[in-house]
Amino acid sequence: VLPDGKTIHLCKNDYKLISHDNSSAAFESEEHGLLLQKTYRIASPSTIETKYKLSWSGNEPIRFFTELNLSLLAGHDEKRYFLLPNGGKHLMDVKDTLANIDKLTLVDEYFNFKLEISSDRTMNVERYPVYTVSQSESGFDLLYQGSCTIWSLPVPEGAKELGLNFTLKFGDIKFGDSHLI
Repeated sequence: VLPDGKTIHLCKNDYKLISHDNSSAAFESEEHGLLLQKTYRIASPSTIETKYKLSWSGNEPIRFFTELNLSLLAGHDEKRYFLLPNGGKHLMDVKDTLANIDKLTLVDEYFNFKLEISSDRTMNVERYPVYTVSQSESGFDLLYQGSCTIWSLPVPEGAKELGLNFTLKFGDIKFGDSHLI
């Protein structure tokens, strides 16, 4: 997002595959002087790493956004929730913005697993539920489908390149971990 409100949506562009091997693939897309390279790597059976590299030829300050949509099947269930870095728990259908975090964990106590999303930079995370509309005899109903998380940060003024790393790590809940249950 540029200061004048103009948004460059690289998600709408075609991405060119620039390299790949058995555990990773790298892609790039460019528009209006902004080059984005993304590399996805399966680091282990339970860990996916994503590396972003932004190169910017303009002089305007910009803001980076990336979106991740996830579902634990129930938006308003106390056994499925976001675990915050401070130990707080929020249900999956929450709508808010978290300021200055580098980690967010999704916990599913029914199936005894968690997904930890972490970044090597402190970012703001906007969260909101994703619904579909269904019509029944009683009228229209909203059905929870998942949760959207949008991670963002300003690119430091004058910076011509920025690197960001995200890790998604799946794991079992360790019972006895008082902050999880």
